[in-house]
Amino acid sequence: MAKNFYDCAKSGGKIVNKRNKEGKAVKTCYDKEGNSYIKPNKNKNKKKKNKRFVKASQNSINKLAEHFNNNNLR
Repeated sequence: MAKNFYDCAKSGGKIVNKRNKEGKAVKTCYDKEGNSYIKPNKNKNKKKKNKRFVKASQNSINKLAEHFNNNNLR
């Protein structure tokens, strides 16, 4: 008898993809006795850290403009 989803899959269980109430895909494995095991959900969407941007100095903007003006872009 399978202990979890991965044991069920290794022992030849039938894997079915379904959608839950929120609309997210959930994988379920059914073993030979008809028991079901749900694949654990890994959190792919970790909280993003707030990035702080530093304002560009006038000197750096002038250097950037000079760079693009000296290189004739097509």
